[in-house]
Amino acid sequence: MSDEYEPLSTKGLSMDTLRSLVDAMHEEQFLNRHLIRTQREEIDKLNAERLSDPLTGLGNRRKFNSDFARLASRKNGFNIGLLFVDFDNLKPINDQGGHAAGDKALVSVANAILGSIRFTDSAFRISGDEFAVILLPERNGARFKKMTIEDVRSTAEHLLCEVRKTGNTVSIGCAVGSPQTPPDTLLAEADASMYTAKDRGRDQIAGGTGLVKTLSDDHGE
Repeated sequence: MSDEYEPLSTKGLSMDTLRSLVDAMHEEQFLNRHLIRTQREEIDKLNAERLSDPLTGLGNRRKFNSDFARLASRKNGFNIGLLFVDFDNLKPINDQGGHAAGDKALVSVANAILGSIRFTDSAFRISGDEFAVILLPERNGARFKKMTIEDVRSTAEHLLCEVRKTGNTVSIGCAVGSPQTPPDTLLAEADASMYTAKDRGRDQIAGGTGLVKTLSDDHGE
């Protein structure tokens, strides 16, 4: 028995039968295209959910690491800024109003963060009450302007003010480094700065005493 495909013979079929066959084929093609499109949409949705925080809609820790790795692979040599943002006193909100009140406060802070950064920057919720923001330098024609710690702190100050409008406060740590700086290294500097801000009384900004050492520094460029 041959495994080769045998074409459908239309010999002796009426025009009505042929039209019905053609219509059935078109319908099958339409259903197949619809099925493929639906499957692609489901895959895109699952990928988005895998990389986003379900409460705030911000990127999650996995998305943060992924974006940082992508920046590192670009090898453009531009430096980037990082804000480590810690929600002050979330526990009392949860204790007094329940987790629903805490969730509402977290969402309001996340929205304040989004409202205080540029469309080229990215915000993430990397743990329960901790957020991170990756800041990219502005372009000057085909080149990138060098991002300074003053640029990073300026954004942090705006963010601090926007969060206060929600009735909450945050402590912010700042750091500046190259895309080749490992995410955990830059995050550790911003994290340490954030704890400095908390130790000084919370609701303030700390960090930015200097650039994180880059790969180009290692090569004496």
